[in-house]
Amino acid sequence: MSKFAGLAANVADSFKVVLISPETDLPIKDGDGKEAYIEVMSQDSDVARAFNLDQNKAINRKVFGGRGQELAETDDLAVSIARMAKLTRSWYLVDPSTGSLIDVPYSEADAVALYTAPETHWIYRQALVGSAALRNFIKRSPKTP
Repeated sequence: MSKFAGLAANVADSFKVVLISPETDLPIKDGDGKEAYIEVMSQDSDVARAFNLDQNKAINRKVFGGRGQELAETDDLAVSIARMAKLTRSWYLVDPSTGSLIDVPYSEADAVALYTAPETHWIYRQALVGSAALRNFIKRSPKTP
C-alpha cells in the first residue's frame, strides 16, 4: 500500500453526517445548538465489504441451489437499508420542530426501523450519501507554505 499511500482514503474511520432539515435546508440543532448527526462508516470500509461478501454468498447459494424465484423476490432497497444500518455507528437525533433530543440509543435494529419508515426515509438518504462520499474519509495534512 505504501506506493499508493498518497491516494488512500481513511475508510476505516467514521464520519458524522450532519442532518439537514428537509423543511428549512439547514442543520437540525438541539436547544443548545448541538447539531443532529448520524455517524457512518464508508461504503468502502471493511464492514461494507464484509456485508457485500455475505450478500454475494447468499445470492450464489440461491442461484446454484435452484431458488431463482427467491432471488427475483429480493428487495434491493431492504438490502441497502440493512447495509446502511450496519455502517451506522452512532447518532444524535433531534426533533427538528422542538429542538428536543430524541433519546433512542443507536442499535442496528433501530437504524433499520428509522431508515425504512417512509416518514424518516430522508434520514437514510442523507446517511447513504455521507457514507458514499469519499471526500468525507480523506484526511490530508495541511500544506505548509
